[in-house]
Amino acid sequence: MTTYAQETNGFLGGFESLIANAGSTLFPVVAKYDSRLGSVLDHETLLKVQAIVSICLFAGLLSACAMATYFLSLPSGERREVHRFSRRPRPSPTVVLWCVPFSILMAASAFFGWFEFNDHNREAHTKFCLITAPCYARGDDLIILTAAIVKTFAAFGFPLGALMLLMEQLSLPADE
Repeated sequence: MTTYAQETNGFLGGFESLIANAGSTLFPVVAKYDSRLGSVLDHETLLKVQAIVSICLFAGLLSACAMATYFLSLPSGERREVHRFSRRPRPSPTVVLWCVPFSILMAASAFFGWFEFNDHNREAHTKFCLITAPCYARGDDLIILTAAIVKTFAAFGFPLGALMLLMEQLSLPADE
């Protein structure tokens, strides 16, 4: 029994098409699915991949905005208390210097889909299937969902971690 919606099948099909269109407008990687995989995948599969990835990225964007707002509005006194109770060592400036640009590049790579649409990745090895669009787009819904969650974490989780690391480095006094 298949439950895949098509854009002509009632409310769910129309909702899937609406989500895919909104996602391709807001997220460049979702728009790339159509331009890079449109000739390889049938229309229903392409719409399904775009909708699943769009929903995950929308949820990640909203969650990242909420968490960033929380972290940025946290008073420095409370930040110091959290650090004191966590008993973690203070991050070194070298770690911060390397982690922040790495996180930004990881987020940009996931957001723009820089390395997942390469032509030589058409027949990707299974261990790279979650980060290679031609591979996971041909998979079942669970593989597509897992790849979308990995992409969402790379696009929003890495920058949030870098923000927390940077805020911790800047807000703690040197003797802690």
